[in-house]
Amino acid sequence: MSVAESIGSDNDEYTYIEVKNILQTGYNSAFITYASELYVGWYKNIPYILLIKNVNKGKNSFLEVQKTLHYCEENNSNFGTIYHLYNTHIMNNNINIVDVDYVLMLDTDTLIKKDGIQLLVDYLNTNPLVSGVCGETCISNINENIVTMSQYYEYWITHYTLKSLENVYGNVLVLSGCFTLYRKSVLTNTKLMELYSEESNNTLYDANVTKLGEDRLFTNLLLQLYPELQTKYIKQAKCYTNAPSKLSTLLCQRRRWSNSLIFCNVMLLLNLPRFSLIKKILFGFILLVELWICLIMPLLMTISYYFVIEQITTFASQHKFDVISFIETCIFMTCPMLMCVILFRFNIVLYSLSFILLLPVYGIIIPLYSIYYSDYVAWGKTRKITVQEEV
Repeated sequence: MSVAESIGSDNDEYTYIEVKNILQTGYNSAFITYASELYVGWYKNIPYILLIKNVNKGKNSFLEVQKTLHYCEENNSNFGTIYHLYNTHIMNNNINIVDVDYVLMLDTDTLIKKDGIQLLVDYLNTNPLVSGVCGETCISNINENIVTMSQYYEYWITHYTLKSLENVYGNVLVLSGCFTLYRKSVLTNTKLMELYSEESNNTLYDANVTKLGEDRLFTNLLLQLYPELQTKYIKQAKCYTNAPSKLSTLLCQRRRWSNSLIFCNVMLLLNLPRFSLIKKILFGFILLVELWICLIMPLLMTISYYFVIEQITTFASQHKFDVISFIETCIFMTCPMLMCVILFRFNIVLYSLSFILLLPVYGIIIPLYSIYYSDYVAWGKTRKITVQEEV
């Protein structure tokens, strides 16, 4: 794994220090330079490679892992002396990269259900035409406040509808960075690494595509470079993470998510993978459905607030009431709750209500905030991280 030297707001310690404490890394297992630290060893009879880049974060750290894997396989001298030293240190600890088939991308604050990783491994073992598979992301701090309750419903509905729709009719458009298993043979593609490493500020489009939502960008590149392979999702493999409990943190998170979704989907539309004609039509349909559900639907549902208030004020002042219009508007506004009832998920009705109450946030405030700060591609505020040793 690779971790960055950065402390998110509300966190007291660097992530890599927490990881080193868990793995109980020692001096004998260390290879340290001014810009990186490499620890190789065994944790509970499982070999590990811990790569810490002191000057990188996000996708740059993942790129270091890709380059290290590639060098250990190919001994490509173009990658520089540092990777030769990495390889030597790894081999000296009796770990052979050639024996690695899959690479797991996992957020530090993610807790995996016990059979989660095994389910992903089994899926790739039985589906050779799949380049990567992700699990379902669930929220662990569901009942902390109305902000997290609304996100619980949102996470449920986006996985239950969007990812399931993408999975059935084609490819998952984003393999979640918090819990995804990739084939190593795919990750070590030099063309993929070259495209993934590019960053540009030439245009607003370039900046948002290359600097935000690295997991969505990486999935886009996989689809374009490997049109014969698929990206998939299995709901049985579950992981749990804390959702933002403050509106300020939620806004920063959704600014990144919203802008990366829009710009990366535009990237896919402008550079469609080399699919067959029918598959291209299905792929375009899924892109439009995702944009509709994530962007247009919440806005329209928020506008229905206005019509309900207008009907009530009109009745109070003029004693006129359009019953049919009022009922139609209420039905549309309560679609999230009706969906839970139709799908017999009555335990989520309360959370759908919290989502409905916060519709102005999801439908108006977040889109406007994202548009206003679309030229701001820094990471922003982060959630509080709680490192879990046992999964």
